Amino acid sequence: MADINSSLDEILTELGDGYDADIEASGRKITRSTANKIWLMLRAFSRGLYGLYQVVAALKYRFDPLYCSDDELESTMRFTGTTRNSGKTSLLSIIIRNENTLEEKTLPAGTYTYASANGVVFSLLLQDPLVLPADSFAKKDFFSSLGGDPYIGSFAVSSSVGINVVNEAAEVIDEELTFDCEDNATQLGYAEETMFEVRQRILTDNQRQEVLHILEERLQGLANIHECTVIANKTLEPVNSVYLQDDEATPVQILPQSLLIIMTGSPTVDFAEQFVSLSPFITVASVGVENAGVVSYPSDIYDGGLFPVHYVPHKLVPYDVVVKYGYSFQQVSTFAVEDEMRDLLNPFRAATRVQSVITTDEFFEALQAYQNPGVKLLSVSFTSESTSVSYMQFNKTQIARLENITFIPEII
Repeated sequence: MADINSSLDEILTELGDGYDADIEASGRKITRSTANKIWLMLRAFSRGLYGLYQVVAALKYRFDPLYCSDDELESTMRFTGTTRNSGKTSLLSIIIRNENTLEEKTLPAGTYTYASANGVVFSLLLQDPLVLPADSFAKKDFFSSLGGDPYIGSFAVSSSVGINVVNEAAEVIDEELTFDCEDNATQLGYAEETMFEVRQRILTDNQRQEVLHILEERLQGLANIHECTVIANKTLEPVNSVYLQDDEATPVQILPQSLLIIMTGSPTVDFAEQFVSLSPFITVASVGVENAGVVSYPSDIYDGGLFPVHYVPHKLVPYDVVVKYGYSFQQVSTFAVEDEMRDLLNPFRAATRVQSVITTDEFFEALQAYQNPGVKLLSVSFTSESTSVSYMQFNKTQIARLENITFIPEII
């Protein structure tokens, strides 16, 4: 049976055989020669059919992300509204302290910036005044920016005290409000996804037609948002979510017809605008979560001129890993081996994405980059509640980060 892989001669032969079968009762066969008009008609028909097969073959692979070229994939993405995930800005956690032990202090609403030692500017949009009780502090995530827009890239900043944060509108900041910054090694940005990563995402994503999944994807795609999780309550009754309040025991409730947004990043008005453009639901301030935040979309169509989008931060869950390796004491130093292995595992310390399952296979793969004939990797395991396990599971509100690495060397 001819198909899109058949040649012109194969199609013509099949048509001729079919014609012979139709006239078999007469005891005759078609003369397969250009002098035969019927044969010429079959040849013309087979050429047209061959052309159609070629068109089908070209279109089949052009719109299939498994086979098409990068250029064809980009063209198809434009047709379907699929976009490449943007790179991410670097985040910087800045601690704002009220040094007055008797009076509360207020940091006015506005845009605040900090220029790091390497010249990179980090920005924070504060839509509402930040009130700090006496002798207290608050932590806010600034994002790397250039001219006020997100500045994508990896920009490391060391921890520092007494840094100079300024108000973009040149408003005076109360002198009893001081600013410190933390090391941001676990909050570094990265480049936009490659076409290979786009292809893998499209091939494995089976939820792309769900509007809330699209909302999650669009919010996640913003440069200053490293991760975003959306949990919906479509029922008419409040439900308990898997996200826990600060007491780590009481679930955060999601009210009827509303969303719980869990986010890692530094949101601006763009975040609220994306939410308003796609979400059929609202968000509500979460009770019992001190670091909960809100960003608003300004529009006079809403009461008060603002549509608030409430969010809570992802829970950071630390875990430990045990690496056992064999070594030749005559050839290598355990200190050098462990330093290099530790460097290879550092990306696990800086995780900013939700991962439902973490397996030891990922650590084996990372450690394979260390090549030394005097060293042999024996085993990798996780420690959970004093028990050794080969994998760990996390829910979608958690970001797992490697905390401690224990090495067990054995002489071989």
